[in-house]
Amino acid sequence: FTKMEDSQFSRLKKMDDNKKGAVMKFLHTLSFHCLFAESKHLPFALNRMLELTLSDGVCKESCSAFALISFIFCGLHGDWTGSSRTGELALLLLERLQAKEHESNVRNFVSTAQSWTDPIRMTIKKKFTSFEIGMQTGAIGDAMYSAG
Repeated sequence: FTKMEDSQFSRLKKMDDNKKGAVMKFLHTLSFHCLFAESKHLPFALNRMLELTLSDGVCKESCSAFALISFIFCGLHGDWTGSSRTGELALLLLERLQAKEHESNVRNFVSTAQSWTDPIRMTIKKKFTSFEIGMQTGAIGDAMYSAG
């Protein structure tokens, strides 16, 4: 997926299966619990989210999965190119799907990944924007994580 052109990625259909959408919501919640618990199950949850996204279409939780993968590529694997591309895809999906409820955490993870290569001033500005969005949309936990 990191080698896909923006136009190819934008043409992925929207997920229309409600059961798979519910699975994506569950995996989204699970992936964040796995991240903060430092669980070995995180890669499995994210891999399944990617499989569902690429086979059954994109949904609002897809942008969070891509943002978290961007963070992991950069922070744990040192893959700056893959991290940057995956973050771009997360932001592209965020815009396309108008996923306001995920905007704070998506922007936070992408900006955290970009902090390895961007000037600190830009990172702080992006994190503050993520904080503001979280506060405005009621995603208080995401806002606080952005502030931390």
